[in-house]
Amino acid sequence: MFESSRTATRVVAASDADDRSKIEADFICDGTDDDVEIQAALDNLPALGGEVHLTEGNFSLTSQLARTINNITVSGVGKSTRIALNGVTAVITAGAQTGWVFSEFDTDAGDLIQAADTVANYWGNGTRVFESTLTFDDATSDPLPADETAADDGAETSAARKDHRHRGHATAHTIASHSDTTATGPETETLTDGSDADALHTHPGSAAASHAMSTHSDEDTYNLVTTGVITGATLEPTAATSNGDQAAIGREIVKGIVITGTGTSNDITLENTTGNPVMEVLNGSSSITITNSVFMKEVASAIADVVAQGQFWVLNDAPNIPMYTDDDGTDIELGVLRYADTQLTNTQILNLNTAPIELVAAPGTGLGLIFERAYLLSDNTSVYTESDDDLRIELDDGTDVSQAIDAAALVGTTSSIVAVGQEDGGAVGGWQTSASVLDDAALQIANRGDGDWGGGNAANTISIRVWYTIAPTTPFS
Repeated sequence: MFESSRTATRVVAASDADDRSKIEADFICDGTDDDVEIQAALDNLPALGGEVHLTEGNFSLTSQLARTINNITVSGVGKSTRIALNGVTAVITAGAQTGWVFSEFDTDAGDLIQAADTVANYWGNGTRVFESTLTFDDATSDPLPADETAADDGAETSAARKDHRHRGHATAHTIASHSDTTATGPETETLTDGSDADALHTHPGSAAASHAMSTHSDEDTYNLVTTGVITGATLEPTAATSNGDQAAIGREIVKGIVITGTGTSNDITLENTTGNPVMEVLNGSSSITITNSVFMKEVASAIADVVAQGQFWVLNDAPNIPMYTDDDGTDIELGVLRYADTQLTNTQILNLNTAPIELVAAPGTGLGLIFERAYLLSDNTSVYTESDDDLRIELDDGTDVSQAIDAAALVGTTSSIVAVGQEDGGAVGGWQTSASVLDDAALQIANRGDGDWGGGNAANTISIRVWYTIAPTTPFS
């Protein structure tokens, strides 16, 4: 809770402030035209000035707040106090008044206007702002009296702190760590405005839980040099890296985050927690080396095509299938030999001449099945009879893709196994019958003799395992 002597302080509570804050408030906003209540608090201060304290919560303005007298402090309770106008116009006018202080509140993108003789320590749309247009003594870092300038002060030098910033220092400030436990000097814990030291020294035995360095400058840029570990919530680069950077992280609008490195063997090495390399970019190379297996999540399809780029991915089939998709969107299986099992019943066996049985379903438009080989295992209680009715594995348009399966090997015995390869020559990997693969055709087994088989028994079966691949059906020459 905000505490004050209340003699020259006016408290304004936001509409969404805590009830206890509202009890202590002199003015309570309703969330609409909150500038009316805040301006009333400013106008209610005595002529010598004072403070308007804003509670936690959101203050919604429809007009700018006006500076009416000198020596006013407008304070909040950190980023939980937010003043918003329209995101363009400053929430407080510039004015000609002096001695104003803005402290511990946040504004919208309109921010506020820094005027003469102003001290500010607030957030402008979430970005911390430190400003001071007071004149400071170069020797003591104390503000000079209002009637004394840097030129009047005998202790002043050409490096007088007009803006309370680190001027006259080395451009690179360092944080140095020492093994001793003695901490002395103004630069021991925090290197802040007014310190002439170039280095922030930290000691293992110092009591401070953390150390900080602040430049408080909109004009000057400093480098932070450290031999230790820099920790924090996030590191947000705003500029690109440069060629030859030894180790740099940057950001470019098109590329996003950029990591640049230079090494004798590798330019970039990604290591795991045990120090073993996971991925390496060779020195001066655009190639990467992955030192172990790569796991890829299975998906249903490739993403949208990208010109001049291909995609490797894993199809969520059973089992998974490695795939490559070119920039025309053609999906290609990467050397996967599939198989499918089918068991024919006695009824199906007897009717293969007129009713072929599908072994592998059609793969879809733009794809074709390539038969590799098959095994047939008969399990017969009673034998079949036939004249010259050999079996064939074919596409569903009747195109043969296998050798003839000699029916005699299956018909005259109660149990047998037959291996069959591709058509023409009999060897697995032999020639197909055409230079292009039939589009979206199924594989089936059929009796291409002069009639159906006879005999058999209701318990008879023939088990078939067929191996095949899938390929694009784009014609080639």
